[in-house]
Amino acid sequence: MWSRKWADCAGFASCVWEMCRSAGVDAAVRLYYSTGCPGLGHAVVVGRSGATTWISSNGCYERFEDDAEALVWVARQMSWSVPQTWCRPLEDEEVRALIAKGSHEVRGNHKA
Repeated sequence: MWSRKWADCAGFASCVWEMCRSAGVDAAVRLYYSTGCPGLGHAVVVGRSGATTWISSNGCYERFEDDAEALVWVARQMSWSVPQTWCRPLEDEEVRALIAKGSHEVRGNHKA
C-alpha cells in the first residue's frame, strides 16, 4: 500500500487491522456484501470499545450501539438495500494473506 501510494477498501482495512493488532486493540476485518450487487464488496475494520461498536472505513471512523446499526451504516454508505446487505468476518489468516499478496481484492467467493 505504501509503495503504491493508494489503497482500496481492503488495503485500508488491512492496514488499520495491522495497526490495531500492533497496539493491542482487538479488531477484525469484515467484508460486507449486498445480494443486489453481486461481485461487489466493501471491507471495513470493526472493533469494540466497552459496549460500543466502532468501524473504520476508508479513513472514516464511526461508532454504533451494535452490529445491526453498523450494517445499516455500511449499506447506506454503499447505496445498498439494508435487507439485502450481509457481512462475513475474515479470519486473521485471510487478512494476513491480503497483506502478503499486496493486491487487496474483496471480490470472489462470497456466498451468503
